[in-house]
Amino acid sequence: MRIIFFNIFIIFFLFIAVFFVIFWGKVQTVEFAQRIWPMGLAVIVPLGIVSAVLMLNRKLLTLLEEENWPALTVYLEKKVYEEGMYKPRYVKLLVQSCLATGNFDGAVTLKNRLAAAKPALVEDNALILGTAYLLGGNTAAAVEFFRERLEKGEAEEMDWLRWFYGFSLLLTGAYEQAGTVMEELAAGARDVLITGLTAFVLTELAGKSPVAPAEWRIRAEEGKSRVRRTLRTARKWTKKAKQLKTKMHGAVIRSYVDRTGAWIWGSN
Repeated sequence: MRIIFFNIFIIFFLFIAVFFVIFWGKVQTVEFAQRIWPMGLAVIVPLGIVSAVLMLNRKLLTLLEEENWPALTVYLEKKVYEEGMYKPRYVKLLVQSCLATGNFDGAVTLKNRLAAAKPALVEDNALILGTAYLLGGNTAAAVEFFRERLEKGEAEEMDWLRWFYGFSLLLTGAYEQAGTVMEELAAGARDVLITGLTAFVLTELAGKSPVAPAEWRIRAEEGKSRVRRTLRTARKWTKKAKQLKTKMHGAVIRSYVDRTGAWIWGSN
């Protein structure tokens, strides 16, 4: 649609130019053009650049607009693996298309190739790459992956990485370790959604572990109160939760997000 729109725009612009020549005459049209050429240039140059970019990326944009994830995966694998074009946007789109098609092994393969060719891109896409292990049911590998990211301390969104590390430990049944991670995160998370999710997980862990420290429930209640004070209404939580669930790492834990909201605001 974008390509069609810009092509139509260019054709319309040319039609206007021809219209002036026919009805004003060549001389008057040239005189008029000489007066307004800076304005025309300001329109034509950006339009030309955008059109060129769209034409160069026509196939990629078409596949995205059609949401043809299998074909998009094949296209991006050729770009990245065969042509060696490890561009950040290609990598991010390839991970997303792998997850969208359930090709979790493909996402892991990409992670391994990035680790060898462009390690920085692993850190830049750590959250979405880590979720590939979780979606593929390899929770032990997820634990290791998130632990490595935390040890390196280079990736963005460290609080989310820490939360997913604790969550992965929970899924493997390492409740005491998971509780320790979540307890540490509960006091320092800056994102109110992470605070709420951490508090909720701590209540779950307190119920699963027979030797759960009393501090887990205390931290959980403190986190719950902090979320309620910050947001004040369930509607604001729901709005933030919807935004989170549009992201890949948020979609993976959507049920936890919903259950957390019900736990925090259930008494309203």
